[in-house]
Amino acid sequence: MNDDNKRSGGSYNELGEFFHEGPLTDAVLNEWAFDEDMYLSEQDEDLLLLTFDNAFLFQYASDPTCPKAWMAQSAIDADLRSLVLAGNSNAVQEINRVLALCDASGNPDMVRWREQLAKRRALSNATTGVDRATALEIGEALLKGGDFVGEIRITDETLHTFVVERSWTSGADRLIIDKASGSFDYQQMVGGTYPSPKRKRRFFRYARPPGRWRRYPPSLSGGSGVVVSIDVVVSSVVGVVGVVGS
Repeated sequence: MNDDNKRSGGSYNELGEFFHEGPLTDAVLNEWAFDEDMYLSEQDEDLLLLTFDNAFLFQYASDPTCPKAWMAQSAIDADLRSLVLAGNSNAVQEINRVLALCDASGNPDMVRWREQLAKRRALSNATTGVDRATALEIGEALLKGGDFVGEIRITDETLHTFVVERSWTSGADRLIIDKASGSFDYQQMVGGTYPSPKRKRRFFRYARPPGRWRRYPPSLSGGSGVVVSIDVVVSSVVGVVGVVGS
């Protein structure tokens, strides 16, 4: 436990735990990382970590002397998963950046984690001829985080798709994977049900506008990605093609 005089502004609860109050700076995070009894907030501490750059968090994730190393690694992993699930154009670039950090770290734990990240990168790209085993691999790589406790399984199969679901005590999410291309649609259960696609709706990858807020993963922020879909209606009577956004 750090000396009270070295702690930034904050307050103690009835259990003697110290909670930071005020701006969240790099110095505060460094203080938090090496103080086992310090918290960034009373709730949603993991979300606050996602406001920091992955390279900055990695210095703590790869430090075997850091008591919060697992939290820093979990935050990086959650961010990379969210970028992939959102179909973000920077996902592969960001994964590659973390892979390079793992290579340079010399930490055996980071080297093992690198293998998982490389597999996630590979399976996030279009894969032809997806069978049940590959669908489960994609689900494991894209849905499962390092601290996830729950089940990942195929819950449905159609002529063209596999549905791979991750479920836990308080919720679930899933991937609808195209067998031919390996492309997928990510959905999160809300209120005990999944969103119902409209007839003739074609799903494309999730897309989010650029900005700092995009670092919050769907699994933590409620999955507020923007789904782009287009219905094309062809009228043979008047010979007009209408494009209607649904």
